[in-house]
Amino acid sequence: MKNIIVASLAFLTFNFSVHSADKLSLSHSVWTKEVHQLATSGVAKKGKKLARKCDSCHGDNGVSEDNETPSLAGQKPAYTFKQIYDYQHKIRKNKTMYKKVKKLSYQQMADIAAWYSTQKGEKRLGKNPPQMVISGDKARFLIGCDMCHNPNVMTGGFQVPILEGQKIEYLIETMTAFKEDDRENDEYSVMRDIAKLLSDEEIEKIAKYYAAKPIIEDE
Repeated sequence: MKNIIVASLAFLTFNFSVHSADKLSLSHSVWTKEVHQLATSGVAKKGKKLARKCDSCHGDNGVSEDNETPSLAGQKPAYTFKQIYDYQHKIRKNKTMYKKVKKLSYQQMADIAAWYSTQKGEKRLGKNPPQMVISGDKARFLIGCDMCHNPNVMTGGFQVPILEGQKIEYLIETMTAFKEDDRENDEYSVMRDIAKLLSDEEIEKIAKYYAAKPIIEDE
């Protein structure tokens, strides 16, 4: 279990080795200073045009109307950049997303990420956060979710997304995917190690807190 704590600290650290701009090191486990600068310096105006092909799934201005499709509005640009990169290189596997992003340049990825970061998402948190959000569980060597995902004290760079206002079903699906090793693009296996120790009930409570709204049932 101690590996979880070590990994949690390790994944917060960036590798700041120097590479030339035309040879950016985009390894899914090593993010250089140059990559970080690129990922967070996109041009939102250009990204708006590129993101039009994303609207059908992720909604106008990045607010999804589908329960199983994430909203991208207001998300940290570095996180969005990494997810696009991971889809393009099949580190995060999804055939639809791969087809959408396979021809994007790194600059275009940054521009799209910049556009979505400027949009207003549905930011709401539940009133009564569950124990796992606040303090975790020392017996299982689990830190509270808010240690990383607190919207007011965001840490983790590329790795930690903003969760508030996200779709409940998507959050449950994502945590379950990490738990069952169906998603593997978390650095140092941090989320997989954590999710494996969570019960289905705990996952649902965490998702409901961050989403802070009921699931919309399909008619």
